[in-house]
Amino acid sequence: MLPVSTISHIEADIALAEQPHGKQPLDAETLVARAREIAPRLAERAQATELNRAPLDESIRELVDAGLMAILTPTRFGGHGLHLDTMSRVVSILAAACPSTAWVASFYIGQAWRAALLPMEGQEELFRSRNYALGAGQAAPVAKVEIVPGGYRITGRTAWSSGIVHADWVIFGGLVYPPDGPPEARTFTIPRDQVEMIDTWHVTGMKGTGSHDVAVHDVFVPAHRSLSLADLLAGVAPGAAIHADQPLYALPLMPALFVEPLPVFVGALRGATDIFLSQVRARHNTNTGEAVSAKSSARMRLGRVLAQTRLAEQMLDAYVADLLTPGAPDRLRPLEARAAAKMNAVLIIELAADTMRLIMQGVGANGYREANPLQRYARDLEILRLHAFLDPDTASESLGTLAFGATPNDPLL
Repeated sequence: MLPVSTISHIEADIALAEQPHGKQPLDAETLVARAREIAPRLAERAQATELNRAPLDESIRELVDAGLMAILTPTRFGGHGLHLDTMSRVVSILAAACPSTAWVASFYIGQAWRAALLPMEGQEELFRSRNYALGAGQAAPVAKVEIVPGGYRITGRTAWSSGIVHADWVIFGGLVYPPDGPPEARTFTIPRDQVEMIDTWHVTGMKGTGSHDVAVHDVFVPAHRSLSLADLLAGVAPGAAIHADQPLYALPLMPALFVEPLPVFVGALRGATDIFLSQVRARHNTNTGEAVSAKSSARMRLGRVLAQTRLAEQMLDAYVADLLTPGAPDRLRPLEARAAAKMNAVLIIELAADTMRLIMQGVGANGYREANPLQRYARDLEILRLHAFLDPDTASESLGTLAFGATPNDPLL
């Protein structure tokens, strides 16, 4: 693979095949089985992924060829038309093998859902030749936007663009200032070849996500590739009416969007827990030669790790199941419900990160050797825990503010 600093867009290099819309959708169990089949190879490439500072070409090719990127694509565009539970199961499996690759894959799977929220003309453009859309970017309103006939012109730069290395679409956020009315936050979906990638991803965790800065300079975005952030947050984007028979596309943005990071945390924890168990079984005290597994303290710590890992998995399953219940879009639309969902998601993340710390306390200094994969899981979860989108203080403050009858100051709620 080319050094990441030289990459502009490498879709041609990895020869992603176009997929006609007439392909037969796959069921959830088939896709989960394919994820399990790919996972060991992702684990073998995990260290190389870190060194590459982005997922390897062969990893992205395998995920695409397995049909995993089309999990949430509507069937009318050749996708599988499945729900967030399948996505969560697949991403959890991938994350147990390589958290960095799973993080990017989760965003790519989620991009099909976000694309399906656009007006029909936008959806048809993004799914014109393939049943998936590899997307990067974020919705934070950092771009300068000018209203022009037929759409907008935007200029700006944003950081943390996970997945940009293999993306074919990039989302920017910006504030629009109508001549009559208050400013409006909107998202703008832009082809990758109109976006500059700036090599900035030099970090200590999640090193293999390629989350570089991106910039656009006076780029025209047609109206059909732009969405109101307020409509997204409330679950009333154009795609909700277009796909009225599928509640997935009417879910408020944030409760659904959390299903992208959550299975990465929980899946990575499962991968680390399994490795921890095998290492504890094989470990002996350097001075006495006694099996560590014979010590009551080691057994107690292992018991806590196993129980907390399973609890995190159960909490994730419950969170996702709540989004699948009848009437979920309407039930989650009130601000109080969205705040509660965000707090629930953050609690899952904190449990996963705290359990990872418990693992590292029990594995000893050998856990920090570069050859030991546990140190990579620990670094990955620690930096993910600091993601601004997942900030526990913001989430708890919003929920508490609403309990006092006031309006929280969280623009992404």
